[in-house]
Amino acid sequence: MAKSCVTAHLCSDSPYADRRVCVRPCSNGNVELSNQTWVWYGDGSLRLRELPELCLTQGVKDNKSPLELAPCQEVLPKQRFLDTRGEMTLFAGVCIRLQPRQQPDFDAGELLNGLPGRRGYCLRLGIDAMKNGVWRLESGGQSARLLARGRLFSSLGTWHRLRLAANGTVIRASWSGTNDIR
Repeated sequence: MAKSCVTAHLCSDSPYADRRVCVRPCSNGNVELSNQTWVWYGDGSLRLRELPELCLTQGVKDNKSPLELAPCQEVLPKQRFLDTRGEMTLFAGVCIRLQPRQQPDFDAGELLNGLPGRRGYCLRLGIDAMKNGVWRLESGGQSARLLARGRLFSSLGTWHRLRLAANGTVIRASWSGTNDIR
């Protein structure tokens, strides 16, 4: 099954002239690839890599297109998109490594496919791309598996005490006086 890509300009059945955006099978051809490769800018806009002066824009209701291309000299609210993955742009954290008692030479990184410093379980506090405070509890290494996440309503820009404890199969995480998250 072919993957689908958001595509600009190559929408033959679309009545929206140069602002056409549609979903088509992803391609490796030069023309298709240049119209399917997008860059996420720091201002929240999504732009064609080959034509960065054009932004993906929420369509105007009267032309019935949900998305279209528009010039992005000033990035408008309808040209800003949010990262729903909840990645952090700045964070601090604490990790706990696991080592079974019966195997003192056991490498937890091998079991969890982790990297040094990110083996076992990690609690991270930080800010996302929209400068909201967020927390994440993860398992594993570089491609960590998200176990839990949420908004951080504590003060930003101040010191926080982080606590991460494992007892059997139960993990408890807390920070600066919050209740444990299990």
